[in-house]
Amino acid sequence: MVGAQSPSKPTTSKTRPKTSTLTPGSHKYPAFYACYLLRSYQNGRMNQRTYVGSTPDPPRRIRQHNGQIKGGAFRTKYYRPWEMELICYGFPSKLVALQFEWVWNTPYKSRHLQKDINPPLNTVNQSQSQLEVKLKVLKKMLTTLPWSQFPLQVLFFNEGAYKLWYEQDKKIFDADSLSYINCSAPDCYISTHLICLSRHFLNSSATQFAAPSANPEIACRKRILPDRGRCPSCLANLRWGDLIK
Repeated sequence: MVGAQSPSKPTTSKTRPKTSTLTPGSHKYPAFYACYLLRSYQNGRMNQRTYVGSTPDPPRRIRQHNGQIKGGAFRTKYYRPWEMELICYGFPSKLVALQFEWVWNTPYKSRHLQKDINPPLNTVNQSQSQLEVKLKVLKKMLTTLPWSQFPLQVLFFNEGAYKLWYEQDKKIFDADSLSYINCSAPDCYISTHLICLSRHFLNSSATQFAAPSANPEIACRKRILPDRGRCPSCLANLRWGDLIK
């Protein structure tokens, strides 16, 4: 019959249904994903060259960087061999690990670290090596939101890097006794900087122990000095006035 049209065939979509990890019950922690820090040991001795990356398989990745198997980064094609100094793991997703890697490489571009970089965390001076700078940035990131809320852990493979990690902590000198406070709890021997403990009390929920004010305007004002807080070591409830006597 003229003008008759053949019945159209039903179309089938080959696209896969989209699933988002943001929906309740869809997100799962990856089995393992880590950020790592490499250091060059060219000509049999360590030097200033470092490299930060991320991977679900550190043993395979270090072999790639050293050219034993295919797939290494272009930057690690030179200055071989490389050794893995440490890994940081416990990320809730690959995306978070990649974001962590980017900030570790470029801390001066991160909005989370810009206000804390004075002097710049990525600056190398005559008394610091590139490895020390990378460790300093990593330590700052682990104590800064949003990364401080994740169950991140650091595993060292090199004893020298492990020692540098702890040597970077500021030492307390007896000659400047007014700059630090001892916990008043009988079985606690922690000593902390005066300013550091004040910030800890102000930033922690322990400041809610302060007596409420009848004036809501006064209650909403930002505190300059804490009223009380919990010891970061033994968690004892401490009054600020008693500590600074």
